[in-house]
Amino acid sequence: MSRKKKFKESLIDMGRLMFTNAQPSFKTGIALTQEEARALVFGAFLSSKNDMPFDTIELYGKEQRHRDVLADYWGVTDEASAKSTLEWLVNEGHRTTGQNYGFNDVFQVYRGISTLSQEEINSIKQNYATEFTTLEKLEEILKKDFYFSESQLNSIKTVSAWDFDRLVTVARWCNASAYISRKEAWNYIYRAAQLGAEEYSDWEFYLAATVMGRVIWSQSDEIDSYDIETMQNLMSKSGSLYKKHPFNMEY
Repeated sequence: MSRKKKFKESLIDMGRLMFTNAQPSFKTGIALTQEEARALVFGAFLSSKNDMPFDTIELYGKEQRHRDVLADYWGVTDEASAKSTLEWLVNEGHRTTGQNYGFNDVFQVYRGISTLSQEEINSIKQNYATEFTTLEKLEEILKKDFYFSESQLNSIKTVSAWDFDRLVTVARWCNASAYISRKEAWNYIYRAAQLGAEEYSDWEFYLAATVMGRVIWSQSDEIDSYDIETMQNLMSKSGSLYKKHPFNMEY
């Protein structure tokens, strides 16, 4: 790169810092654009649970630490498995492939709006009885502590957000592990933002759907208290990431 071009780009980056009040990346020294900052928020639930920063795509800590997380929880050990997992989250995810049924199929049986055969509906009700009970508990919490109305909850018809939220975080882990480039990571993060904005209407519904998907995934008969704490932090009136960034954005 020529000295003149470097100087020009440094001025652009300086201006971005001055006029957005954003913090620069600790690796690149470049602040996030509004578009980049918004896209990262589509992974706010899982990223928050893992103490990831939101003013940069990069992650603190040694590369091996992130590689260990990917290997232990995702079976990702190299570039090929990283891209295969990320593509799975983009194109299929748990929303279409679960133990026997996709999570969206399971959730729509729970909602009473499934178009599956009666035999399949009965099978899901039997196999996911625990998850249905936990979803009922979660909805009571959403109504009591987060002021969702019954009609608002019923308007949530998919749990695809659980895949989109994880896509952002896994892309960041893969980048921090040097399995994919920074540019490739951003491409996956933008894809999550695009898919999320197409399927949901605002941050509150997106977050609720994310946690509902996690309930089906976790197969637990209780709500994780840390999940609720994370939701409270994300949806608080002050300091919330969701309050700072638009759900939909025109470019």
